[in-house]
Amino acid sequence: GVVVVQYPTLTPTAGTHAVVFGLNPTTGQKVWEFNAGNPLYYGDGGLVVNTASQTVATLNTSYVHTLDPATGKLLWRAPVNFQAFAGFADGVFVAGTDAGSTRYNTLGYDATSGSLLYNQSTYSVSSVGYMASCKAGMILNIFQGGPVLLNPHTGNYSQVQLNNQGWINLVAQDSLVLCSTPFTPTSTFIRQDVATGKQLWSVSVPAAHGVCNISSAGFSTVKQGAVNADETVAYFVMNDPSTVVAVNVADGSTVWAVS
Repeated sequence: GVVVVQYPTLTPTAGTHAVVFGLNPTTGQKVWEFNAGNPLYYGDGGLVVNTASQTVATLNTSYVHTLDPATGKLLWRAPVNFQAFAGFADGVFVAGTDAGSTRYNTLGYDATSGSLLYNQSTYSVSSVGYMASCKAGMILNIFQGGPVLLNPHTGNYSQVQLNNQGWINLVAQDSLVLCSTPFTPTSTFIRQDVATGKQLWSVSVPAAHGVCNISSAGFSTVKQGAVNADETVAYFVMNDPSTVVAVNVADGSTVWAVS
């Protein structure tokens, strides 16, 4: 395997180009280097991974470049004014670009060939952010509106409204697993079916159980999260002080918690 990193990951100084490196995971030695061109906009680090085909896309202000992570070879390039969100979902690379007046154009490209499938203005919002992809589609977070589901083949948004109180939202087994941290000394872990919005389970864990930590403001906070390879366990990194909580995706039970 190859570890793919990009520098810089945030908006660089004028005249600086973003460079993508492929590194040997054992030695750290550089295997290949790719100049991604124009400076990046602030986003998800500018790198998007397509796990289905084992390719990686790098985004700049004008184009998306899709690379073979083993060799760094350019597979295809397409014009994308990346400012909102981007990700792979079910064989399609989807990107949202700023069209002005809080409206975003949604573009879909064939993930293998890079051919344009659609380009349409589909949603008027104050802010859009990419969360994750699953078989049901692409999950986007709408500022002050919560997560919604986008069909990657059409660019249309579903009317299924998902929980909008999660501080960390993870996707496992076509469901949304989140940790809602209200202004109380309790964390609530919730799992929802992505396609229907149906809540599958909800488990509240008080701080007294040693799982949820309370900040100086008197409420719990969550910093990061991840899901294991077979999507059976969701991990949440709590704050104040740091605690890692492993949650069973099937029923919400706590697998383990370590401070």
